Amino acid sequence: MNDVLTQAEQYLDSVGLIDRPGAVLYSSHETLTPGPVYLLGLNPGGSEGATLRDSIGASRKGSNAYLDEEWAPGGRVQPRGKSTLQRRVQGLCRAMGVETRDTPASNLAFTRSTGVAKHPGYAGAVELCAPAHRLFMDVIGPRFVMTFGSLDHFESGVKILSLESRDARHGTWKAHRGRAIAFGHEVAFGNIPHMSLWASDSRADVVEWAIAAL
Repeated sequence: MNDVLTQAEQYLDSVGLIDRPGAVLYSSHETLTPGPVYLLGLNPGGSEGATLRDSIGASRKGSNAYLDEEWAPGGRVQPRGKSTLQRRVQGLCRAMGVETRDTPASNLAFTRSTGVAKHPGYAGAVELCAPAHRLFMDVIGPRFVMTFGSLDHFESGVKILSLESRDARHGTWKAHRGRAIAFGHEVAFGNIPHMSLWASDSRADVVEWAIAAL
């Protein structure tokens, strides 16, 4: 579905985001096809790196950031696909019964920052990225959107219709599930804390609860 990615690229160019550091898809352009799940984080981490234009190019070449990239959390380069977050995303996909390489994956905001709190105008960035998400969702037509990161931030781009919450077994953090309007589509959704900090691989019961609607 390269035509959809081209439409997104043209849109992001028109609003001045295309050469900003960040990423559009974390998955190949081949994942922009009908499927059950759309996976969303909050925004790309770090302070520098590839631009949105670069990331679109990587997706066109079939790259999956969770499998094929060498990440360097804390400045220490890890083997490709082996950083903590990459491994936990792979485990989450296994729990959902989908292949990581076949799952469309992105972030609510495409632009990069070292943390959501340090992202200038995060809500505005989410609003600017929403039309690209609508393009992707129209093609994928998922019945389930899986999110990781603070639900408060997702509410800047997703309208929650119903919500259940439970203890995530990490301090006061919670996991959530329910139904929402996401980029023009009514879907079931699950939400768990951000897996760069939350050990999803040792809390399988919480993950299974969050993905039950899938």
